[in-house]
Amino acid sequence: MTLVGASGSGKSSLLRAGLIPALARGALPAKGSANWPVVLTVPGADPVRALVDQIPCLSEALDASADTAGEEFAAKVRAACVSHAERLARPEARLVLVADQFEEAFTLCRDDARRSAFIRALQAACTPATPGGPVPAVVILGLRADFYGRCLEYAELAGALQDRQMVLGPMTSTELRDAITRPAQAVGLRPEAGLVEVLRRDLGGTPGAGGAGAYDPGALPLLSHALLAIWQRRQAGRLTVSGYRAAGGIHGAVAATAERAWAQLRPDGQAAARRLLLRLVRIGEDTRDTRRRTSSAELTRHSPDSAAAAEALEVLARERLVTLDAGCVEISHEALLRAWPRLRRWIDQDRAGNLARQRLEEDAAAWERQGRDPSLIYRGARLETVRYQMKPAERVELTTAARAFLTASTRHRRRAIWARRGAVAAVALAAVVAVAAAAVAVRQRDEAVFRQVLAEADRLQATDQSLSAQLNLVAHRMRRDDKDVYTRLISTTNTPLATPLTGHTGAVYLTSFRPDGRVLATASYDNTARLWDLRDPTHPAPLGKPLAGHTSWVTTAVFRPDGRLLATAGDDKTIRLWDVTDPANASPVGRPITGTNGTVYLVAFSPDGHTLATANEDHTVRLWDVRDPAHPAPLGRPLTGHTAAVRSVAFSPDGRLLASAGDDQTIRLWNVASPAHAVLMGRPLTGHSALVHSVAISPDGRTLASGSKDKTIRLWNVSDPARPAPLGAPLTGHNGPVWSVKFSPDGRALASGSVDSTTRLWNLADPSTANQLGPPLTANTGIVFAVEFSPDGRTLAAGSADSVVRVWSIPRASSPVTPPASCGWPPARTETRSPPRATTRPSICGAWPTRAVPLPWAKSPSTRDSPTGRRSAPTETPSPRQAMTKPSAFGTSPTGPAPFRSGNRSRHTTGTRRRSTSTPADTSSRRPATTRPSNCGTPSTPTARPPLAHRSPATPATSTPSRSAPTGNCWPPRAATRPSGCGTYGTRPTRCLSRMCFPATPGP
Repeated sequence: MTLVGASGSGKSSLLRAGLIPALARGALPAKGSANWPVVLTVPGADPVRALVDQIPCLSEALDASADTAGEEFAAKVRAACVSHAERLARPEARLVLVADQFEEAFTLCRDDARRSAFIRALQAACTPATPGGPVPAVVILGLRADFYGRCLEYAELAGALQDRQMVLGPMTSTELRDAITRPAQAVGLRPEAGLVEVLRRDLGGTPGAGGAGAYDPGALPLLSHALLAIWQRRQAGRLTVSGYRAAGGIHGAVAATAERAWAQLRPDGQAAARRLLLRLVRIGEDTRDTRRRTSSAELTRHSPDSAAAAEALEVLARERLVTLDAGCVEISHEALLRAWPRLRRWIDQDRAGNLARQRLEEDAAAWERQGRDPSLIYRGARLETVRYQMKPAERVELTTAARAFLTASTRHRRRAIWARRGAVAAVALAAVVAVAAAAVAVRQRDEAVFRQVLAEADRLQATDQSLSAQLNLVAHRMRRDDKDVYTRLISTTNTPLATPLTGHTGAVYLTSFRPDGRVLATASYDNTARLWDLRDPTHPAPLGKPLAGHTSWVTTAVFRPDGRLLATAGDDKTIRLWDVTDPANASPVGRPITGTNGTVYLVAFSPDGHTLATANEDHTVRLWDVRDPAHPAPLGRPLTGHTAAVRSVAFSPDGRLLASAGDDQTIRLWNVASPAHAVLMGRPLTGHSALVHSVAISPDGRTLASGSKDKTIRLWNVSDPARPAPLGAPLTGHNGPVWSVKFSPDGRALASGSVDSTTRLWNLADPSTANQLGPPLTANTGIVFAVEFSPDGRTLAAGSADSVVRVWSIPRASSPVTPPASCGWPPARTETRSPPRATTRPSICGAWPTRAVPLPWAKSPSTRDSPTGRRSAPTETPSPRQAMTKPSAFGTSPTGPAPFRSGNRSRHTTGTRRRSTSTPADTSSRRPATTRPSNCGTPSTPTARPPLAHRSPATPATSTPSRSAPTGNCWPPRAATRPSGCGTYGTRPTRCLSRMCFPATPGP
């Protein structure tokens, strides 16, 4: 059974002065209840120990190592209760266990396990072993109402509170009158008239009819103390109102008594009393402050002045402010905590410090009970908080266990600090060693990576020059001061490098530049053609969506000379025309051109853009009138004569000649001056031993090149189309069939692509003695199906079987070239000039010439026109590699220094203004005219280039004594003398030679 009431409602009085005496009188209607033994316990800080002290038989059941959750534990508790009752009374007697101030199990006990064991023991004691059997004990709990919720957390208590509880409410007015008058009458005292009414008025309360008004339960302790004060001031057996007034009234009686006791103490006793009272208060964290029980010996022993503490304790007990019972001390009633302002002020002044001291002493007690387990001592922030909140003087007042606990915590902290410092020092030392080792390892790793990059660059030099050059640039950025790498980097400036275009998913069969060079068209096995923006060749980008419409692989994509129309054809036997005025939004024009001509292998526009020629699988060449692209019409009959599929067609620059070639190993020339009446000219050109994949006509219309499956390239003189003739020996060098041949815009070079995965360049300055120009362009591409020069000759686009289009940069000349002495050099007046910190090397015929390397590199703007006519922003000059100037192997340009490309970079070189005295060239000749300077021994007049026969290697004449005679058919590589009238360094000189020298074999 649980008695629940507010603090001060009289629970303890009811249990101690009411229930227990009534049981002894036999008031309980049960046989032999007057003989039932009564055990009174208060939980305190260790409720299990308090219970064992009252019932020693429970020691075995409540052993610390025992399992309190099983039925065996309950049986032991029942047996202990029965045994204790039999020892105190007759065998039939039942034990009555009264647990007063049960809230102390929550306020003072910090061990949840001990609290749970105490509650389970009480529940087992009042539970029969079998349903309906005898109960070993009657358990009665006195609980403060504000701890009702805490009890509900335990299932054992929740049932008792639900079914077996009694609520002790406030006294009514009648009960209060009886509580005042009857005790006085019992000892022969009479209350003065009006005293009861004054007490009832000062107590306050809720008025009610018929004496049913209620009073605050917390006021009863104050009334008790006031009545004691009135009794102490009684007059002739009477309790007077004047005595009540002298005591300070209801609210002042306690305070007055406490202040009177305080005044009786000396200063040292007052200090001791303050410490004693604070130690008897338990500071509530989430609840109200409560009183606390402790031993009187402990209070005096841990006080700085034991004598003063003993004296203060005696005075407080005499004034009934504290209660001494069996060596224990506690505040008489919790009303003192609220009614005495001085004590309230002491508590509130250092609430945090008092709470810290309270926790410390409780944790220290637990530490002592656990055999000073090191895992329980304070660490870290918790220890620092206690050290901060407790002043050194207050630490002296701690219990012995608390001081030992704090000392152990502090000692452990010092050891931890030194251990941590040692660990930090060790870690720091290890870190230094690790950093040093890491630095060495990083250097070794960087060295290994650096060497690996160089080795890979060397390995790829013969198979992929572009990737090799990029790796050299990576190595240079890794070690900018490495001279060997710098030399490697310089050497790549005269090497064609490629920028890949990815997007196709099948082999690329044809590449074609728009006449302005800003857009590239490609045809692929993936049934599409694509357009690419090449305004900045270093950063090409796709234009719009792929041109789809063909139902099979696309063989060709060619621009009309005005760049506004694109023709595509393929294996689906159709030709489609596209409006590419806006390349990003290309659209089809008209209906596809269809026929029974089988696969269309190639198409070509005439120079005027009016005629479209197609090479067909049905052994024919067809001509179409495309002046109205929406309605193309056939021109005349198909051109027949080939006995197998026609692979390639090409127009001459004047549009009067058409060349075709195919699987019958022949090349045929057609007079298409009147496209509707095309006529075969002369006999077919024979000489190839396998099918002819490609034909091309030079820009001057005099030379035709053909590439064949027999791995050779043949050149033909078609100056007289009716009597074409071979030019020199076949060009050999490819290790596989030649798929594509194209002339450079100036006609001085030829590009070829082959099954051997290489693209080769050929020097055609003298077609009759053509030779390979530099090493092959390789990039691990597979078959190279198509090659195409850009209109400015500085870029070469190659389509290959790996679905990638590679845009190769072609070096241009930027350093002066010294001609051989046999050409009339040196003139009467010469000057030898060398730019500061520049290296000048002559252009070696047949190989990529080197160029002057300006140091330091200077920035120069670079702009490019857009396909729509807009100009893009200038491009910065970011790195030495990007600022290098490349020479040209194809002659000079009359417009001064030209941009060059290296890998995927594009920049302009800086140079001085030309000082040539040349006059405009004669335009009457088919070939470009060259101008001789006035100081070259001939008049400064435009002269046409001599015939090809005059441009063969010449035997060098005897030169002046100051120059060494050239050997072979090339001038000395270190010659650096030039006439003052041929321009300055950094510009291309105006050619003043009637003949040009080229080496018999290519080489540096």
